[in-house]
Amino acid sequence: MRKPSSAPLGLNFVERMATRLEEMPPPRKAERTREILKVAAARALEKRGYSQLRAIDISNEAGMSEGIFYKYFKDKIEICHEVLGEFMHYVPMQRHAFDVGMVDSPFSAILRANIAWFACARANSQMIRSVFQFQDSESSFAGRSQRVFREWHDVTLRKVLDHYPEGVADRDTVEILLYALGGMIDEMTRLLWVNPNRSLLHLLERNSIADEDLAEVMTVIWYRTIYPSLPLPEIRSSVGQAMIALGKSGLLTERP
Repeated sequence: MRKPSSAPLGLNFVERMATRLEEMPPPRKAERTREILKVAAARALEKRGYSQLRAIDISNEAGMSEGIFYKYFKDKIEICHEVLGEFMHYVPMQRHAFDVGMVDSPFSAILRANIAWFACARANSQMIRSVFQFQDSESSFAGRSQRVFREWHDVTLRKVLDHYPEGVADRDTVEILLYALGGMIDEMTRLLWVNPNRSLLHLLERNSIADEDLAEVMTVIWYRTIYPSLPLPEIRSSVGQAMIALGKSGLLTERP
């Protein structure tokens, strides 16, 4: 069966912010108030998304007056730059599980990264949705998020190229493939958790495809694309096995 929608323990960004504030509060009152407002903004974003967010929602969440909010932040744009900017740096930490050479095989590295990303996306779906909304609204934040993505992209590209003998893999070709594969993962994230597609969710439910199963399918596609000459390890999910069987069935005869 599909996994429940509850957030995996320890992956929810907002709860991590709240825990950090509780365990390591800033020494100065003004700094503490500012951090309280940021946590409140994150909680409000989880509930309403960026598009529907108002300054009063943040101050109510913090248990403060709206006047206090405007003492520390110009508007919701300023506080969202800070909160969602911090979230954007949190997300790649989950994707950096892609450590080729640090685990048993490239397949294991990609699979761990995809499982980690799906778990992070499920735990922070509303925050990811807010990021997309904020990008569409504020070009300065769109540029910022693209730079963060580029950092992750460059790390991944370097790790893939390092796995090949020098001069064998064309850098530009691998980079184009990574853009395509990353787009596939991002679109699946949108369809599952950001703007849920009912038909897809029903399809997964009907076939009892869990997050880990889907991550394995995505991994097979990544692995076959980036490392086509390497053999596949044992595939555990039924949907993954069916996909492999489809690949071995041969090409369909082209009809006139």
